[in-house]
Order: sequence, then C-alpha cells, then structure tokens
Amino acid sequence: MESLIEDDTHGSLIVDIITNNSKYYDIYYAAAMDSTLTGEIKDVILSIDWCIQNNVDVICMSFATLKDDKELKDKIEEAIDKEIIIVASCINNSELTCYPAMYDGVISVSDGINTNASISFDYENMEDYMSCSELTAYVCGRITNELSKGNNDVFEILKDIREN
Repeated sequence: MESLIEDDTHGSLIVDIITNNSKYYDIYYAAAMDSTLTGEIKDVILSIDWCIQNNVDVICMSFATLKDDKELKDKIEEAIDKEIIIVASCINNSELTCYPAMYDGVISVSDGINTNASISFDYENMEDYMSCSELTAYVCGRITNELSKGNNDVFEILKDIREN
C-alpha cells in the first residue's frame, strides 16, 4: 500500500503500519513533531484538540516523553470524555514512567519491558515491529479494524490482540 505521506518519516511509517492493519478506516495525520522527532507539548495539545473537534474515534500517539504535563493530561482527559480511544507508546526498552502512555484511560503499549503498560508484546511474536512506536501503530490498526466491523468493546479487542 502506498503511504499517505509523501516523505519517508516516522509519521509515514506509523501511517503505513496502521493502514496495513486497518483497511476500512479513514486516517488523518496531525504531525506534532518535526523530521528529527522533536516537538513541543503545545503542538501535541493542538493536534488532540483538532481530533476532538473533528470527532475522530482513535488517536495514535506513537511517541513518549518523560514530562508529566498538566495541560496535556487535561486535553487527553477531554478527549477520553468524548469517547476517543487514545493509544500511546512507552519508551523503547525502558521501565521509565512516560507520558502520555501512563495517563489514566490511555492504552499504553510496551515492547515487553514496561510492566505498567496496558499491553506488552514479546518481540518473538511481533518480529515485524521493532519499536514501541511501531507496536502502538499496530495496536491502533487492529483497534480501528475491529471498530469498522462494529466491535466497540475495546477490552475485548485488547484481549484479542494480546492472545493473537
């Protein structure tokens, strides 16, 4: 499948993984970081706000920060209150507390190292995906694929992802 993004960036890889796992869902790309994967939390907040205003169903946050930011947390809580599913990465090969993955209500994705994550993967079973960001995109794709089939039970979807 051809990428929705013109360049070869972290974002294009994430979009490709999502689209390869979810064939029947519209994907909107809201970049909050530059090509060096550097960004400001204020830009993430603006992206989440755009998602809220446009009634998206799932937000894929394939990045992590060590900074616990009250404004980011509040915006994520607002999105969750609007019944938006948020999936976020833990930091690769780390047990550090990272955000937004560890905020209440966020589905956090780990490479098997962070035991506080909502869902962790053993690389032997997920050898095509080598980072938490890629695993997060995989989970988002699977969630949106199930939503498109009418399965709205996120807990059931996560259980299926863990088992398969």
